[in-house]
Amino acid sequence: MKLASIHVYPVKACRGIALPEARVVARGLEHDRRFLVVDSNGLFVTQRRESRLALVDTAIEGDSLRISSKTTGEVVLPLHPERGTHTTARVWRDQVEAIEVPEGSRFF
Repeated sequence: MKLASIHVYPVKACRGIALPEARVVARGLEHDRRFLVVDSNGLFVTQRRESRLALVDTAIEGDSLRISSKTTGEVVLPLHPERGTHTTARVWRDQVEAIEVPEGSRFF
């Protein structure tokens, strides 16, 4: 068996990042699917529902996550948010703990 490539997707449903190597942590590959887009009801948004997510680029720069799109600009968020409003989000049938990004960081 040969591993052809490694990709992480920091924001669920957005473009991924090709890596030459990856670190495995308790929850899987480091930085993989740690962020997600939710609607006003706290339900996560998929590409099936919002196809524009396929055009959103992600990049890890030091301790920050850069999310960008040609049509909506960019936001930079901490990879490990320490402060923020704690809430829950729904991913399929699961409720997950989440931290909301600052109001000025809304992307859509």
